[in-house]
Amino acid sequence: MKLNLKTIVAFISSAILGLIIVQVIWINSAIEVRKSQFDEEVRGSLVEVTLQIPKVVRANQEEIFYQRQKQLDPIVTDINQLISAMLGNTPFQQVSEKITEKQLDSLIKNEMLKRGINTDYVFGVYDATTGASLYKQDSMTAAFNKQLITKGINIQFFVDDFMLKQPFISIFFPKKNGYIFRKMFLILSISLLLILTVIYAFYFTVNTIYKQHDSRAKNSHLYHSIGL
Repeated sequence: MKLNLKTIVAFISSAILGLIIVQVIWINSAIEVRKSQFDEEVRGSLVEVTLQIPKVVRANQEEIFYQRQKQLDPIVTDINQLISAMLGNTPFQQVSEKITEKQLDSLIKNEMLKRGINTDYVFGVYDATTGASLYKQDSMTAAFNKQLITKGINIQFFVDDFMLKQPFISIFFPKKNGYIFRKMFLILSISLLLILTVIYAFYFTVNTIYKQHDSRAKNSHLYHSIGL
């Protein structure tokens, strides 16, 4: 069966379109996989942070106890002064007094860098029951508070035995997509180049076919006009 030019072009167009669609789907899948890997790496970092938090809390309490002991008179006559010195890790302390935001940020940053994650983030610490922030939020954290609660990667951590429900850390990456794209720049560039190459090859092939068809049509008309 002889196929006309339009049918051939339609077949080629369908094949090229199919290849492009498959390539786009593959790129999208690769990006989603990389995002999932990124989230798992972040969760792994947070797990390591939670394992270090009790050590930092104990060190802080020991320092507080030591400083309060130094303030005691040689002969303690005030029972309130003694109680104040003995109040180390107690339910009367806020989480922010047990471990500072700066200490927590340092732990997070170190664990992220160990996994090669080097992009901007904001984090918050929230009460597991009420969802209230346990640290005073700066302007950056406050701006992303909604995302921290709804889209952030979070994990509970242990502070002390007095709390029935331990607080949780939530971390959010405002530039996550850009970071993922930068990490995948080479493979995305190659994929885009392949798509553009296929499109150009298609255009060149179809253009060449039409030129040859027009040339043959002109020659055929010329032959007919001179009676050949």
